[in-house]
Amino acid sequence: MTQQLTVKARPKAPTTVQGVNATEIGGKGKLTGMNGMQYKLKRTDEWSSTQLVDTVEVDAGEYNVRKAATDTDFASEETTITVETFIAEKEMTPEIAIDYTTEELINFVEDGTYTINGLDVTLTDNKLSLANYITNEQITLSIVKKGNNVTTVASEAQTLIVKARPAAPTKSEIIVTQPSVIGGKGTIAGIADTMEYSTNNGIN
Repeated sequence: MTQQLTVKARPKAPTTVQGVNATEIGGKGKLTGMNGMQYKLKRTDEWSSTQLVDTVEVDAGEYNVRKAATDTDFASEETTITVETFIAEKEMTPEIAIDYTTEELINFVEDGTYTINGLDVTLTDNKLSLANYITNEQITLSIVKKGNNVTTVASEAQTLIVKARPAAPTKSEIIVTQPSVIGGKGTIAGIADTMEYSTNNGIN
C-alpha cells in the first residue's frame, strides 16, 4: 500500500519577541518573549535555545529569532530583532562665572564634578577659590563637567578668561600724613572710590 505523509508548512515567524535597548554605558540589552525560541546574531551560524526563559540578556546587535523545532513542528521562519547600543548624552556645558569680590568661581551645579585645564578640582559649597589662578598675567581656564559614566559623558569645555590682578596703586597716588602729636591720628589721602584700605593686613 502507498503511504501518504503530510509535510506541514513551516510555522510563521514569532511576533511576540521584542528587543530592549541597553540603558547605560557598556550595558547589555534584552530579548523578551523568548520562551521556546532560538536566537543568534545575524550573519552567524550557531543558534542558542531558550526553554522556560522569557528574557535573555544580549549585547547590542541584530539578532535572528525563531521558534524552536518540536517533535511535531519544524523551526519557524525567522524574525530580525535589533538591540541598540546605549548612546550617552553629554553633560551640559558649564556656565561658570567669576565673583571678583570673593575671588571665587561660582555657578557650579550641586553635586557636580569638574576638571579645570584637565585636572580634577574639589568644590566647597559649589564654589572654587581662584587663589591658584590669579596671577600678574591673564590666563584661560578650560572647565569641563564630568559625566557620571552611567548615562552621561563629559561636557564640552567652557572657556573662561581670568584677568590678571591689577597692579598696586603707586605711592605717588597715596599721600600719608603721620600723627603730629602723641596719641594723635595720621591721615591717608588719595584713596579713590575704587580703592580699599585695611589696618590688619586685609583681614577686614
